[in-house]
Amino acid sequence: MSKVRKAARADEAFEKGSGLEHISEPLRALAVPTGTLHADEANVRTHPARNIEAIKASLERFGQQAAAVYVRRGQRRVVIKGNGLLAAARELGWKRLAAVESGLPEMEARAYAIADNRTTDLSEFDAKLLAAQLQELEEADVDIEAIGYTDEELQDLVEGVDEPPGRPVGSGAQAGRNRGERTALFVVGHLKFELSRASFDRWMAAIEGKVGNDPDRVVAEIKRRLKIG
Repeated sequence: MSKVRKAARADEAFEKGSGLEHISEPLRALAVPTGTLHADEANVRTHPARNIEAIKASLERFGQQAAAVYVRRGQRRVVIKGNGLLAAARELGWKRLAAVESGLPEMEARAYAIADNRTTDLSEFDAKLLAAQLQELEEADVDIEAIGYTDEELQDLVEGVDEPPGRPVGSGAQAGRNRGERTALFVVGHLKFELSRASFDRWMAAIEGKVGNDPDRVVAEIKRRLKIG
């Protein structure tokens, strides 16, 4: 049997099947059998194990939200956007994946594949906004590993973008003078410092996530962050 007829039969068998629940509903009409898609042997982007695990975690939580892109090379459907997606889907045992065919000629298809990866590389995260949103998601019981971050990486990110949240202050009149309209005085152990309530809550959550709830360790971590002896 020719490869074309085999591919046609695979598509026909797929049409009679089910199991599209992992594909976003607007994409389901684009679903094809994963067995008819081929990884691009000319792909310049590598996908190490952690990358595939992160894609798998995302797929398991969110399903497929964007279609892969393929071109025809002879009788083969070769993926030029979504090779990591294809590899992760296969490891998850998915039999179907949403994919669209590109009409680009060969050289343009290769150029597009590189451009798609490179344009992503040239973007940047707003570190403070990212840290804040990841913390909000974690507080809402969203598994941040499905977004590609470990708890340790989140803690490092928070520590990297947080300025010391205040300065040690005295008591009484000095504390009153130091406090602004949008800050408040907080006392942890023998330490006193001021910052906003929202910042305090995020900051303490990050500290307790790192050192636990032991008061001495919490105070020691606060002193380290405030750079006081």
